[in-house]
Amino acid sequence: MKNIDYISFNAGIWDNINECLADKSAAISREEYIAAKNGALDVTLAGVKTVPREWFPKLAGEL
Repeated sequence: MKNIDYISFNAGIWDNINECLADKSAAISREEYIAAKNGALDVTLAGVKTVPREWFPKLAGEL
């Protein structure tokens, strides 16, 4: 049976995933962060389609 370096194998997989998603994610501004903390959550799929608020479960402390 061949010995596999699983740490290196997994690292390579995650590097590939990160490369594929690099243009699909973006940092948010401080204002967007504060708005999200105050309940104004705005999430999009691949920066194209907005995710409906009702898709997210109620979080602890949320009214």
